[in-house]
Amino acid sequence: MMAEAILSPDRRRSLAAAIFCTSVVGTTMGLISPLLSLILDRRGVDGQMIGLSAAAQSLAVLAVSPVAPLLISRFGMRRAAGGCILIILAMLVLLRLFENLGAWFALRFILGGAVTSLFICTQTWVNRMAPPQARGRIVGAFGFLWSAGYAMGPLTIRLAGTEGWRPFLIALSLVAVAGLPLLFAAAPEGEVHRGGLAGIGGILSRGGAAMAAILFLGLMDSTAISFLPIFGLRNGLDQADAVTMLFAQELGILAIQLPVGWAVDRMDSRRLLLVLSLLAFAVCLLLPLLVDVAFGLWPSLFLLSVATGGIWTVSLALMGQIFEGGHLASAMALRSLIYGIGSIAGPPIAGLALALHTRSGLPWMMAAVCALFLLLQIVLHSAREPRGAGG
Repeated sequence: MMAEAILSPDRRRSLAAAIFCTSVVGTTMGLISPLLSLILDRRGVDGQMIGLSAAAQSLAVLAVSPVAPLLISRFGMRRAAGGCILIILAMLVLLRLFENLGAWFALRFILGGAVTSLFICTQTWVNRMAPPQARGRIVGAFGFLWSAGYAMGPLTIRLAGTEGWRPFLIALSLVAVAGLPLLFAAAPEGEVHRGGLAGIGGILSRGGAAMAAILFLGLMDSTAISFLPIFGLRNGLDQADAVTMLFAQELGILAIQLPVGWAVDRMDSRRLLLVLSLLAFAVCLLLPLLVDVAFGLWPSLFLLSVATGGIWTVSLALMGQIFEGGHLASAMALRSLIYGIGSIAGPPIAGLALALHTRSGLPWMMAAVCALFLLLQIVLHSAREPRGAGG
């Protein structure tokens, strides 16, 4: 009887539609981002311009996140998600038709805005429909399928190549299929709070631990993606092994999603954040030593991504625990905005760290970020203790 109360057939279909939509779009983004970079490189565009083109897509996170709750409030979750999918489809077609680099900046900005809005919508959708007793497991499944989908993108390029319409047609087909279940799913009901500066202050005061976690992840993720291979090269790895460092990280993210989702339903979420942030700090601190140890590097990278991937899942579930009413969409939008800020700030700081110390500057910088996050979690956790607040 309890199982049926937790997940009725209608709720199960609704959750499945939102999770399936996001995971398939994750596959598409994992395909499109490297595909566009490879196409530009084949055309002879220099690396700096390729990076700026990719940044246009990332900057859309900052621009669109504040207005996403307004769109969801105006059109409803299902119509907002459907509109985002139509925009993504249109941008994919236009990216194939137009070869002008300037046009690609605009198209990638719009594409990034649509993906960001869709992700905010579906994260809100899943957290609203997930019952409190099973939220961790459902969010863990959501994170697992998104990560798996994103990891499948580069493999799709390997099979489809980068020439002609084929990779774009695959992406178009995936996005179209992703949107179909939304037509038959019941979206969560209830008013969406429109936010504003006062709303942001309230969200930060209530959800400080989750927001600190997403800033930490923005810094760590962007740093790892941009600089881990460079760290490997400077410590004697060949190019193949240096790039494989990112694959080792992806394995850890995938491996932790379902177990940490199970743990969220049985443990205090803030204590779980403390444990995971302590693990990340310890691995980063030891990484300069482990990189020279046979078989020491790969397990350490795996454990680091277990920690960061677990923090992502715990923080997302914590958002649902704290913001179960109409403020959830605004909280998710602020979450995306803060992640974008961290993603933009991370690479310049990491670059400075590498300049200061060629071999060990990067892991020391990451350890410092982990230490600050761990300290902040301790302060926030202890501040809540007198009031007897739990997860």
